[in-house]
Amino acid sequence: MDTSPSPLPPPSMPRFSVDCPSRPILDQVAYKWSMMVLAVLFGAVAALVGFYLSYYLSVPSGGAIVLVATVLFLAVAAIVRGRGAWRRLMAARS
Repeated sequence: MDTSPSPLPPPSMPRFSVDCPSRPILDQVAYKWSMMVLAVLFGAVAALVGFYLSYYLSVPSGGAIVLVATVLFLAVAAIVRGRGAWRRLMAARS
């Protein structure tokens, strides 16, 4: 008899997949690479601006980075929300 362990779990055991919170969004995005590049760029901007603010305002850098990232998130959410809300706002100003 062969007593070596099987590489696959028995069929009765549940199979777990590695998921992330943004998985439904990733399934809808046509260009996943552009989403990843934008995430890196937004993170780098938040870190650099956060470090800059923390240095000149003498506040903790972690809090400054989180604050900048939150402001970036809210700005992007306000621009994207409503599909064209930003264009309507700019058209109303001119």
